[in-house]
Amino acid sequence: MFKSRKQKVVRVFMVVLVLVVGMLSYQFINQYKEEQRQWELFLNYFYFAHEHSINRIDYLIEMQPKDDDLDAFLRETDRELRKANSVITYGRTLMNNDLYISKFFLNAAEFLYGVNFYPGPEVPPMNENGMLDDDDLALLETIRDYLSEAQEELHSNLSEQENPDLSLDEVNDIINTYLNYSKHDIYEDTFEN
Repeated sequence: MFKSRKQKVVRVFMVVLVLVVGMLSYQFINQYKEEQRQWELFLNYFYFAHEHSINRIDYLIEMQPKDDDLDAFLRETDRELRKANSVITYGRTLMNNDLYISKFFLNAAEFLYGVNFYPGPEVPPMNENGMLDDDDLALLETIRDYLSEAQEELHSNLSEQENPDLSLDEVNDIINTYLNYSKHDIYEDTFEN
């Protein structure tokens, strides 16, 4: 009788243990899937923030709008670059603190409205004369080239958009390689090469 009761207790304990382990495993799997979904969503936003920035810069280079149209498209380009900066900042804050931060987008946006390197050269606002000059176009092309190289690394030929299989380390490598330029670096790459 004593053995029978002990066996029942052990069986009940084992059933409870299996249920607890099963529930914890289920929660872990769901949490992992949700983190993966959130990462893929971040990659999607990051990819399209790049694409929208590139599209705005391409429009400025190709169409070379003037006066009020130029002002409007510079504002839109600024908005897209700042949106890309927000995506990466929120990605670090909300997704993973190990995601690298890049000031590239903010640095690129500053060139739209003029930069003063002290001591050093001054880059006037791009709408100063109501039209883009050769220096403005060269700066825009340099910024676009950096963004395009990063976009290429984020791209998947299978999905024809972002690569959802990119790891945190791979995204950090892309940021460090293509989006780690200061205002001074952008200026030098544009005018001193």
